[in-house]
Amino acid sequence: MSALDTRASLVEPHDFSLSPLPFTGTTPEARAAWISKGRATGKADELEEMVRLDDRGHEVLVAAGYEFERRCRVKDRTATWTERVLVVRPPVHASHQAAGLEKRLTHAETTLAALTPPKGRGKRQITNEATLLEAIKRVLKDQNVDGLLSVEWEKQVEQHTHYVGRGRGAAS
Repeated sequence: MSALDTRASLVEPHDFSLSPLPFTGTTPEARAAWISKGRATGKADELEEMVRLDDRGHEVLVAAGYEFERRCRVKDRTATWTERVLVVRPPVHASHQAAGLEKRLTHAETTLAALTPPKGRGKRQITNEATLLEAIKRVLKDQNVDGLLSVEWEKQVEQHTHYVGRGRGAAS
């Protein structure tokens, strides 16, 4: 329903529709800019708030957002139209996303710490730098926190000298 061709076919007979935009084409890049503008607008307290009454008659914030218009056109068609784009942020969805991010960050930190356990019996250390860097990269990607965590490491080398030939308590 959200494809550009489908939206164009609704314009010609002057129909209307409301649907989420697909996350294809130029929408992902444009969405990032829309969100940035929404953050700036929110800091200036200029977002429109949408409220509803709960079962006790209290107003509850359902979403906050803004809207703008943009011109659309399909290359093979002559029809052009103006779309209204609504950029909204529901607080419940935002809190779920924040909780999920916190969980992923905690899991990534735990997994990264497990890559280099303290020395001990049955503890395997990663000794190859390239292998460690690849493992760190994989954890950050798997948890979708790449760029959100900073990882620092250092190599510690212990050197032990063992003397061969003379045992303890040997007579000289």
